[in-house]
Amino acid sequence: MKKEIDCSYTDEIVCPHCGYEFQMSYEIFYNPDDDFFRGLECEKCEKEFNVERNISISYNSYIPKENILPPRYDDLGYPV
Repeated sequence: MKKEIDCSYTDEIVCPHCGYEFQMSYEIFYNPDDDFFRGLECEKCEKEFNVERNISISYNSYIPKENILPPRYDDLGYPV
């Protein structure tokens, strides 16, 4: 039975043929607009495969404490 290789949503590129984990995968995508690389050759088994880059963005929201933010004034010096 063939061992299943975890190559989805990993921190580094993983060869789906042999499981080799690339180092510094970010260097493969030297153009920040590219999210797909066709025909990458594995450094270990030398077989080709395609790579898709996944980017995750998250946000934090909070209500600031009043004493943290300095008061704001308009051009005439009146509080806003």
